[in-house]
Amino acid sequence: MGDVTSEKLLGVLARVRPGARSVVELRRLSGGASLESWSFALEVDAADHGAMAERFVLRRAPQLAGAASADDPPTTMAMPLASEAELIRQAGAGGVVVPDVVVELEEADELGVGFVMAHVDGETIPQRILRDPDLDDARNNLAGQCGQALAGIHAIAIDGLPELRRVDGPATIDQLEEQLDGFGHPSPVFAAALRWLKDQARPIDDPVLVHGDFRHGNLMIDRRGLAAVLDWELAHLGDPMEDLGWLCAPSWRFGKMDRAVGGFGDRPQLFEAYQAATGREVDPAQVTFWEAVATLKWGVICLMMYTSFETGLNRSVERAAIGRRVSETEIDLVDMMFGLEPTDPATPSPTGTPGSGDGAATISAISPSAGELLQAVERFLREEAMPGLEGRSAFLARVAANAVATVGRELEMGPSAGHRELRGIDSLMQLVNGESDRKSGADGDGEPVPDPDGGVDDTARRLIAGRRSLSAAISGGGLAFDHPELIAHLRATVVDAVAIDQPRYGTYAALQQD
Repeated sequence: MGDVTSEKLLGVLARVRPGARSVVELRRLSGGASLESWSFALEVDAADHGAMAERFVLRRAPQLAGAASADDPPTTMAMPLASEAELIRQAGAGGVVVPDVVVELEEADELGVGFVMAHVDGETIPQRILRDPDLDDARNNLAGQCGQALAGIHAIAIDGLPELRRVDGPATIDQLEEQLDGFGHPSPVFAAALRWLKDQARPIDDPVLVHGDFRHGNLMIDRRGLAAVLDWELAHLGDPMEDLGWLCAPSWRFGKMDRAVGGFGDRPQLFEAYQAATGREVDPAQVTFWEAVATLKWGVICLMMYTSFETGLNRSVERAAIGRRVSETEIDLVDMMFGLEPTDPATPSPTGTPGSGDGAATISAISPSAGELLQAVERFLREEAMPGLEGRSAFLARVAANAVATVGRELEMGPSAGHRELRGIDSLMQLVNGESDRKSGADGDGEPVPDPDGGVDDTARRLIAGRRSLSAAISGGGLAFDHPELIAHLRATVVDAVAIDQPRYGTYAALQQD
């Protein structure tokens, strides 16, 4: 039960397509870190025309071992799929370009929870959208079309919509803070960002329908531009500027950092089209606030999806690798808060010895080295495995190759980066304790970083404990989020992290060119 098969899908479509004969070309689409998407074609008997084929997409909750139930949302922010289907129908009725929802799954279908929608021709892969010469005209028009589409979404009457969360700036920050507190992965950058954003958050008096995830991957693009708005699972009632800010977040530019709107357009194009369609003035400062919130939120979502791997709920390589996307959001947040300065990432440290605390030891008598073995596996995945695969298998092979490359960089640069960060944390915690002593005579707001016993595992434990102490000092006001020494520390640590995790990421790559 739960497996997607042609026979089961044929039974589903037979309810709405008389003459349904067979389901062919069934395949799982790439991506789908939160929900599954499957593409297929339905052959239908047609009078005087033989068999005619119609293409569809199945969207359903992932069938995970250990999940409480199939209709549990993939994240705490997602709406039930039945509500999403109804919302898509109403958005389409309101003039927004969306796929037609054809039929919803029932318990007897043995496919879990989800719905089938009509296939829309086009492209969703960001790298192709931003680089394919055939989409040059689409890119020229896309920012304005996105502004018009968002205007249409925000104009939909909220009466009669499925039950939706109501979220404004203060509520969003509170929610993010609560979620971060639940993870075992403290981030001083996130702690500083929360302090920074709390001062800017403001409530909303007249909420509108907000898509909540309007960005690459959820926009179907053809040669004319925007062909459909997809994936409404995070829709809610809130500030219309939220959708504009989310679309402008650096994470969705895919290397085109000079084009703020999805890597394909500029803010004036987006804002002018939106204002012309709504008559509502865009508040640039509020858009910038939501752009920063979007960056922090994407970092939290990455942690959330990684946690499903960490806890054994979903052990896919995709869920494991997405944890290393967090550093991208950290470097962007530091850039937004304080700006970045060109700096070299931590260089490889001298070979350590077991128990020295200098990181993984290299046993030179063993050949090939761990790094050489990883390079060999990466080459196999990229040069031999991937060319022979397609669809989701090719996507996961690329994710695996990227993960192997990350491990190699961590072996090379991780020890020196970790100890550089520990030295910074030690210095900052001494500052916190010293300032607290002078103010109140107490022992300080933050716990000291544990004394090392040596070894890689101990270094990792010390880093986690140190980050937790530093984050607590920032959150509790023991250390100002914009203290010069903290800014210097955050700048250095995010550069080191992205150099290991994602050295091709746009913000980091642009920094190296300065």
